[in-house]
Amino acid sequence: MSVEPLTWIAETDSENPPRLDRYLSLKVPERSRTWLQTAIKDGKVTHSRNGEEIVPVRANESVLPGDSISLVLPAPEAEKVCGEELPLSVVYEDDYLLIIDKAAGMVVHPGAGVHSGTVVNALLGLDPERYNAMDDGEHRPGIVHRIDKETSGLLIVAKDLRTRELMMKLFAQHKIEKTYVALVRGVPAGRGLLKTLITRSKVHRQRMEVTDDEEKGKVAITRWKLIADSNGASLIKVRIETGRTHQIRVHMAHQGFPVIGDKLYGNHRLEKKDSPDRHLLHAWRLAFTHPITNKPLVITCPVPADFLAVAAKFGIDIEG
Repeated sequence: MSVEPLTWIAETDSENPPRLDRYLSLKVPERSRTWLQTAIKDGKVTHSRNGEEIVPVRANESVLPGDSISLVLPAPEAEKVCGEELPLSVVYEDDYLLIIDKAAGMVVHPGAGVHSGTVVNALLGLDPERYNAMDDGEHRPGIVHRIDKETSGLLIVAKDLRTRELMMKLFAQHKIEKTYVALVRGVPAGRGLLKTLITRSKVHRQRMEVTDDEEKGKVAITRWKLIADSNGASLIKVRIETGRTHQIRVHMAHQGFPVIGDKLYGNHRLEKKDSPDRHLLHAWRLAFTHPITNKPLVITCPVPADFLAVAAKFGIDIEG
């Protein structure tokens, strides 16, 4: 079901103009500031000035008198998220945290036309009383971070609001060590570090890209180590010090070593000709200090079968 966007012509104070997210929070008070900032990031908001669209749309952009602002709200039926009996592979659990091995192909939370089959649907089915009580209308109860739909591996879920807030602070402070394994095309150097700015593409709104524009880009830091290579493919371990959207995929493609199976950032000719169903990126290891118990935690989960199968075709044997 399509929804017509809400549109406003701004009547703001030119000497003290509000930020875009603040302006929208006044116009749509039923939505939280966090929800609106996510809507901006996800391309649900357009901002035009003097008849020209401002891209990329940024939450901190000033709204001047005469600016045109549009917001696409989800269809009414999308507001109800139901619990579902879906399998979740739990690798760690205590009174405060649940850590799962998310299957490739599973979306973390509802949005963008996806209202079922997500991790959130599974959580609501697993413990409806707990997770319904945590939902503030954004349909992300317990969710403290995300990994892409096609990416498999470790995902942390908070079991109460206090733990969720503390975990989100740890992520914001870069105090959670995140290590991935990826199968990439080509053979990168034995180890390396890439630090760039990343922003959303002006041309393709689903893509992120490296930029030199300090006003538009956000810092992204990626470290990698070559583990094995064979027949034009390489197995690498990747640590990210920041958590930008598509960060590993963007950074490896930027260096000429796209993740195998990546239809968005990879070599289109190769990915159309002979490619797995998804990009071969796996969130393998998490290390952090538990925010409640202060216990050091190191959690790993095995590389899934589809990843192993493609690696084996290239002659790369993965252990553990």
